Amino acid sequence: MFGMQYILAGAFAYFHDAHVRVDLFYAKATPRGKASIDIVTSMFFLIFALAFIWTGWTIFSSSMNQNQFFLARGHSNEVSFTEWTIAYYPVKATLVIGGVLLLVQGIARFIKDVQVFNRVGEAGAR
Repeated sequence: MFGMQYILAGAFAYFHDAHVRVDLFYAKATPRGKASIDIVTSMFFLIFALAFIWTGWTIFSSSMNQNQFFLARGHSNEVSFTEWTIAYYPVKATLVIGGVLLLVQGIARFIKDVQVFNRVGEAGAR
C-alpha cells in the first residue's frame, strides 16, 4: 500500500529534480555536458518506465475478475484478508497511473534536455 505513494510522488520528484544522482561527472559538467548526460540516462529511464507500466498493468489486470471487468485477466477479485475485504485493484491501478506519470515527465525532461543541448550548442558556435 505504501508503494503507491512513492510511485505517484516519483513524477513530482522528477519534475523538481529531487531524485538522487551520482555527481561524479555531473557536478563539474557544463550545461551542455549536463544535458548530454541527461539525454543518455533518459534512454535508460524510459526503458525502466515502460517496463514498470507493463509490469504494473500485469499486476493490476490479474487482480480483477475477467468476468466482471473489461481487460481483466484474473479469475477472482483480489481482496485483503481483513474483515473489511478491501479490493486491491484500485491500489494496484496506481502502479499503472504512477508509471504513466513518470513516463510523461521523463519525455518532458528529455525534450527539455534536447532543447538545452541544442541551444547551448548554437550559442557556442557563434
